[in-house]
Amino acid sequence: EFLPGITASEIRSIVAFQDHVILLVNGEIEGQDTGHCLWSVNTSNIEVSLLYDPWSGVGNNSNAGIYGELVITTEIVMFIAEDGEIGHELHLYTPAILNDEWLIWR
Repeated sequence: EFLPGITASEIRSIVAFQDHVILLVNGEIEGQDTGHCLWSVNTSNIEVSLLYDPWSGVGNNSNAGIYGELVITTEIVMFIAEDGEIGHELHLYTPAILNDEWLIWR
């Protein structure tokens, strides 16, 4: 469970990618609510990792996944979330990081 207790994790999007399941979900780290963030579950060893928090800080909620879908390709993950400053905007993350590969932008 990403958010133990009576509060729902509220999965907003879930996509299988290679040997991972990528989610936009409300989670928790060491008892602190992360709000809706990009998480990964490695299906090989069932390791759960917070990949990216668009609006970091205790109690902040980016509302990721409210608008649009979670889009995953071999090069990029895209979704809309709030960062606490501008409002909802497009956020990008690279799946290459999941495989410990280098990503070179030109």
